Amino acid sequence: MPQRPPRAARAALAALAALALPACGARPPAPVADVHEMDTLLIRGGGAEALSGDEAFEAAVGALQSQRFAECAARFEEYQRAFPDHHAAQPARYNHGLCLEHLARYADAAAQFARYAEEARAAGEARDALDGDVRHGYSLIYARRYAEALPLYTRLLTEAPLVGFDRAECHLRRAIARRGLGDFGEADRDLSLALSHINGAIGDRREGNEALAEAHFERGELFRQHMRAVALKMPIKRMQRLFADKVLFFRKALYAYVDCLNVHHARWGVAAGHQLGALHVSLYEDLMWAETPPDFDEETLAFYYFELEKKLAPLLGESISIYERTATLSATRGVWGEWSDATARELRRLRALEERVQRRLTLEPKEAHRARLAELAAELVGPPSAAAGEG
Repeated sequence: MPQRPPRAARAALAALAALALPACGARPPAPVADVHEMDTLLIRGGGAEALSGDEAFEAAVGALQSQRFAECAARFEEYQRAFPDHHAAQPARYNHGLCLEHLARYADAAAQFARYAEEARAAGEARDALDGDVRHGYSLIYARRYAEALPLYTRLLTEAPLVGFDRAECHLRRAIARRGLGDFGEADRDLSLALSHINGAIGDRREGNEALAEAHFERGELFRQHMRAVALKMPIKRMQRLFADKVLFFRKALYAYVDCLNVHHARWGVAAGHQLGALHVSLYEDLMWAETPPDFDEETLAFYYFELEKKLAPLLGESISIYERTATLSATRGVWGEWSDATARELRRLRALEERVQRRLTLEPKEAHRARLAELAAELVGPPSAAAGEG
């Protein structure tokens, strides 16, 4: 998960510098139960561990530094309940938010960063407030709370002294919020501004640049989602216009994903490869589920779908080829995680689908149509939503 290097980390480090740090990183994760406050001590695990505010803060930060994120979150929750007025309470919120982000608890992380930013503003700590706002927006985006993220990023871009990568990131995140709200035109403008700031900051140092790769990837996502939003409806003249729009957005998405791949960033390259395959599958599905003329009888429908499937079969083959190359890229670059797992799952699904399609194309059109309907009924497949699952 890409992270902006926080200036606010200095607040946590400053707090830690005043403390004697024991080897708390070696402690095993402790249960959250049986937590009590007694004489300014945090009593954990039925009395097995008694911590002062300083020690409780140290233990939570130690868990974060050791990447024991579940323990980290639990310890910060205990610390905040037991020592709400401790001198390190503010940096604790920021670090607690980071733990929660790593656990994909983005809504909870957003709450921590929002309060951190509010307290920093109240204390006149403008730079820390900015860090809190940026992380708050990031968590809102990943929590898909786009309507809340949009005004936050607009305020940052309008009021905060942002330049270079910082400004690019805010444009990028605002673009994601606008895409999530269906405002594709404004999202594209934000992405253009993000790319402009990134290119200005990196000059010729494009190879492997993470910010550049992510911006191209998000542009691909924008046009892929825009393509999905175009529903192919009758009458035929309207269908032709809509089809032209869908193909236009398909091509724009394709070029954006290829631009991402050409940056040669390992993680975003695998993500772009997966979504490039998904792009071809989406076009295949959208065309197969396009509205048909109401006067088609069963025989006409059979011939229509037979010819359509014959023309669209190469899209499945292209998707499979892209997924295979993406799986190879993932293996050779050692990139494992959600994108590589999704690539493997989709590759299995598409190979089975292509096998069924090729089998149907060996049949007579009527028989192929009956086989297709039977397969759809058996799988309980319905037309894909243009917006569902996008983000």
